[in-house]
Amino acid sequence: MTDVAPALYEAIKKSFDRRVKRDLRVQTIRIKIDKGTATAEDAFRYAGYLGNHASDALIECVTEDVLPDGKMYWNISERTVKPFLLEVHVMVIDVAVAVQQIEDLKQKIGLKPVRPEAPIDRVEALMNKLAWATGAMEGT
Repeated sequence: MTDVAPALYEAIKKSFDRRVKRDLRVQTIRIKIDKGTATAEDAFRYAGYLGNHASDALIECVTEDVLPDGKMYWNISERTVKPFLLEVHVMVIDVAVAVQQIEDLKQKIGLKPVRPEAPIDRVEALMNKLAWATGAMEGT
């Protein structure tokens, strides 16, 4: 049996990157960050856009025909879904931190924004849902 994880991860990442690159709303927010004019609302919207693109990429790429026996086994999810979602999380946090720094600068606040930890429990809960939904955890 061939290892599907590397190719699946690359497919998910390429689909996501393509969607983000084409999204003018995402590009506009990045420009606003570079100009120092982005707001907390922009960061909130950015997170939503990336979340939608991540969801669409997963739906597009994680299909029965690419999974062994049509099932999303935990070891595959651990090497594809988990790192992908954690990368998206970092992208969202990077923008949130940048916007917080912009806001703090305007208010003459000299504090360094705190970066939250990755939501590992939530990611693993999604991985469990994928395994159950595809039948990989039946009988356990």
